[in-house]
Amino acid sequence: MSAGAYHPALYVPDAAEADSTDRLAPHTRGRDAVDVPARSHALAFHRGLSLWSFKSRSVELLTQGDVGILLKDGRLLPEGMAGEHFSPEKIFASLRAQGVEHLGQLRRVYLEPSGDLSLIRYKSQRPGLLIIPELDSTHGRYEKAEDHYACSNCGNVVASDHEPLDYCENCGEPRWTEAVTEAGAGGAQSAKRESAGLARKAG
Repeated sequence: MSAGAYHPALYVPDAAEADSTDRLAPHTRGRDAVDVPARSHALAFHRGLSLWSFKSRSVELLTQGDVGILLKDGRLLPEGMAGEHFSPEKIFASLRAQGVEHLGQLRRVYLEPSGDLSLIRYKSQRPGLLIIPELDSTHGRYEKAEDHYACSNCGNVVASDHEPLDYCENCGEPRWTEAVTEAGAGGAQSAKRESAGLARKAG
């Protein structure tokens, strides 16, 4: 083969020709090289959207959603459940998974944009609706709260010496059950009321 003969297997383009070929066919530079501008643009868009969301409440709600309130002061909020399409049974199951046994333990339950539930608990429990099975509540941790009944649907607690006959003012359901409290708490409350009564009589 002569020195000036062309052979495909031995052909190597010079620098200028290689640069021209690279510009005419950018896909020959490899996938990573092609994706770099796209990733840079996506990152810039995400940062811009985050900044916009921070400055604009409406954009934040559109992109991330809002926090919903499902429970307040130990009772479920019907409007909160309706807006998020939650049933009491579904909420009770989620609360049990987080170690909640009765609603008197909870001050607030929030539904995060991610779908998770955030709980704020009372430091001292109040009478509330038991949400664990009755057969599992015989371990002695809780007892019936004296003169307190809870709505079986939403957990709204009312003070009464007998089972209410009225519909629940919170959710409109007519079903009631005795509220529970921590074992020993009921006795302490009763003793406190008795002491207050004796003080009034003495006065």
